[in-house]
Amino acid sequence: MRQVDLLELADFNYWANRKLLAACEQLTPDQWTSTNTPSARTLRGTLVHALDTEWSWRLRLQDPVVPGDGEDMREEDFATVASLAEAWASDETEMLSWLNSLSDADLEQEVTVPWGREFVRWRLIVHLLSHSTQQRAEAATLLTLAGHSPGDIEFLNYISRSP
Repeated sequence: MRQVDLLELADFNYWANRKLLAACEQLTPDQWTSTNTPSARTLRGTLVHALDTEWSWRLRLQDPVVPGDGEDMREEDFATVASLAEAWASDETEMLSWLNSLSDADLEQEVTVPWGREFVRWRLIVHLLSHSTQQRAEAATLLTLAGHSPGDIEFLNYISRSP
């Protein structure tokens, strides 16, 4: 995979995340933290988990010596949608800066994950982005059930948007 293609996938990832967070801004504080959900996590917990996974995998891939499996982010640390959006914007900056620093050759390098298997770096990056897609689908369902659908957040919607 070429760096330019991976950057487009990352940009799509953050575009879709921002659409979800914008829909979350319409929630009441009780809806933001409600445990009355059909999924394993609250809406807030689902989005915090998505950010935590992007963050920890980025750290793991930037420096395999750093475990990236430190303490998980806690949903209680994000009392508001704005606090989560701020943390995600910061991580987005870090992620895009790192991705921009990689060459196509860097993306083809083998990386050993904590459980000892080796994967090509670009495949692990696609993994973390596809994990976010799964979490966004769950969050979009919870938002829709709360009456605040984020609208269309698929890749074709991203590339078809007006400039």
